[in-house]
Amino acid sequence: LYFRVLSHLLQAHGAAYRVIRGLHGSTQVGLVKNVQIFQPLDPADRPSVWLTCLLDRWFNQLTLKAVEDGRLRPPLSYGLAAHGSLVDSLDFWGLNYYHRQRTSLRPQNGNRLALLQPTPGAEVSDHGRHGTYGEVYPAGIYHALKRVAALGKPIYITENGLPDADDDQRPRFLLTHLARVQQAIAQGADVRGYYHWSFTDNFEWAEGWALRFGLVALDPKTLVRTPRPSAELYSRIIRENAITRDMAQAYAPESLADLFS
Repeated sequence: LYFRVLSHLLQAHGAAYRVIRGLHGSTQVGLVKNVQIFQPLDPADRPSVWLTCLLDRWFNQLTLKAVEDGRLRPPLSYGLAAHGSLVDSLDFWGLNYYHRQRTSLRPQNGNRLALLQPTPGAEVSDHGRHGTYGEVYPAGIYHALKRVAALGKPIYITENGLPDADDDQRPRFLLTHLARVQQAIAQGADVRGYYHWSFTDNFEWAEGWALRFGLVALDPKTLVRTPRPSAELYSRIIRENAITRDMAQAYAPESLADLFS
């Protein structure tokens, strides 16, 4: 069902692109993709490496290649189905990035087999404390940007953030991830904008109010909004158009070594 839906979504995107550009030739039309970074928990374990490649193909590569050359590859279609409307159907890429996924085909610590497992000892967000998701991995946004930059389109980072109710991780997350964005830009990635997820806490589709993504805390009963320290940090980054040692020292001193080594 996943592949059937994805196939229809891609074909619909290609058709919609032609219609929109036909009606309004100057309108910029793009596609937003949540690029997942899959890496084997044990790079020497060949079955886990195979699983990593398979998951990356299903989740990332099928979409990236389809809009590059207009072909839907198996299992999106039988054989290489060509859809001309998909060729050059992007004026920009919208990139969503949150965390890394470690893959394994071996049970860890005597537990049952789980295809996605956290890196032992890794920092995780509020989400990751209750499952296998949420590993904080700043290098991932760099790898994702380099990957989509290879397709030669302007890039907007349309979502990047983490659930962190007490805001003890978000300042460091902002500093380290934006530093990686700058690294990708310096190496040629045409990044035109960055949109942090999110400005205020939001009602999540599956978790409701359990996860707090906002730079600004939102009380769902009173709707009172209270800026978190990360909101002031983000404001300073925008005003100065830079990440400075003073910012890191004030908001996330533990990140100094990573940012200014």
